[in-house]
Amino acid sequence: MHRLAGLLAILDTIEQSVVYSDHSGVVRVVNRAAAHLLDLVPESYIGAPRVQLLREVARRTEDPEGFMELFQQLLEDPDMELHAELEQILPARRTLRLFSGAVRDARGSARGRVDVFTDITESVRRAEDNKRLYEQARRTAESYQRGLLPSAPPHLPRMNIVAHYLPVAGDRAIAGDFYDFLSLPDGRMGIVFGDVCGIGPAAANDAALARYTVTSYFPEESEPGALLERVAQRVGAQLAPDRFIRLVYAILDPERGRLAYANAGHVPPMVHRAKSGEVEWLEEGGVALGLDNAEKYKSGHVELEPSDLVVFYSDGVSTAPRLGQPYGTRRLVELLRDWGAGSPGEFVQAVVRAVEAWVSPSGLRDDIAVVACQVVPDHAMGEPVRELVLPNEPARLKDVRAFVASFLADLRAPVEPSSELLMAVGEAAANCACHGRRVEGRSEVRVKCRASGDSVSVTLADDGVGFDPRSQRPTPDPFAAGGRGLYLMVELTDDVEVESSAAGTTITLTKTLR
Repeated sequence: MHRLAGLLAILDTIEQSVVYSDHSGVVRVVNRAAAHLLDLVPESYIGAPRVQLLREVARRTEDPEGFMELFQQLLEDPDMELHAELEQILPARRTLRLFSGAVRDARGSARGRVDVFTDITESVRRAEDNKRLYEQARRTAESYQRGLLPSAPPHLPRMNIVAHYLPVAGDRAIAGDFYDFLSLPDGRMGIVFGDVCGIGPAAANDAALARYTVTSYFPEESEPGALLERVAQRVGAQLAPDRFIRLVYAILDPERGRLAYANAGHVPPMVHRAKSGEVEWLEEGGVALGLDNAEKYKSGHVELEPSDLVVFYSDGVSTAPRLGQPYGTRRLVELLRDWGAGSPGEFVQAVVRAVEAWVSPSGLRDDIAVVACQVVPDHAMGEPVRELVLPNEPARLKDVRAFVASFLADLRAPVEPSSELLMAVGEAAANCACHGRRVEGRSEVRVKCRASGDSVSVTLADDGVGFDPRSQRPTPDPFAAGGRGLYLMVELTDDVEVESSAAGTTITLTKTLR
């Protein structure tokens, strides 16, 4: 008894609430903190069954049944340890952390059990405040970073350009990948493609610094290497010592099929040669910006033939991990050889699918950015083609319609057939968003517009599980909530083709404009 009194005197000095019961389940100690936190009168429970005290504690929690079920586990395994959090509502609303473990003597024999309750209300509140502030900062920086990306690639003669950005989710969001397109007075186009080290708001700031510095100098420099030298001097003086920026700057001449470029430490772009099927690397340049402000950058020059495909990509593609092994450039080159003969949109969609299939659903650790530029084949010169790849989400339906509407506006298409085609496109896009998404991971949709004579075809390709078009009713059920999509597509266009398999669904809508 003397030793027990001494133990109680010690326990009364600590902040945690402690309840000790002996091996027969009788309460022997309730310290002062427990009396206050749990609103108990210790004398009422000393010598009483432990379960009686637990029931009283349970009545004052948000989930009494759940609290007692925790201790039911001890009937099967008396030696186990319990760890839990519970919401107390009486005598005050608090969050408590519970630890319950066996007490043993020097020989290891169980002598009883101790239940420790800790008030973590304030730490939980601080953690929630910190999470809220972080999310607010993350959303602000993410919005800022997305503002660095152009809404759509420019439309150039003889060139078909597709750009796609796939942001990483979670606490690694806001990486420093960025790209931009700059129009030169003589019809050429500058392409800026880069990334900065690190993540978060600092990465977004460095990306903005690089982008706007290039934008301020590009009208004055005709050679990419000379431009990077000026950018290196300006940016390097403003970067922190532990930060750097990797960047490729290229000038594309669509009329002559020429590409001039310089690479500042970025993963090298690639060119797929349509005639030979070979892949070339564009490596001329120098070190990353911020490492040597006096670096001299060498420009490279490439002659492009019809159907050749130039690909800029971020290292989020090649370094995407799977069990510690990166996706790697070898697989990317094989992918380019397999898909380079197709359209830029098909290749970009293939990259996204391949990387997402390589990593686990939560394994993507860096943003994926891809820009693909293809010289339009000679036989397709009179047939304007545009492609768009974007996440297959209901919120992006408006982007699909806006993309097709812009294509029709550039063709100066009549209002009535354009409106009908846009309604059909909206139905097809809604079908993709509703039925064309994968069960796990993110899904993409590729939109392709092509003009041929007086007709326009719009193709939407998703990567969902597919469906049987024959199962659709020829006329909709007037009492059903849905099921009108395919019917409306048929009624509003001249031709509808649907190809569906386990790999996805492709819907092609054709409309005569005049």
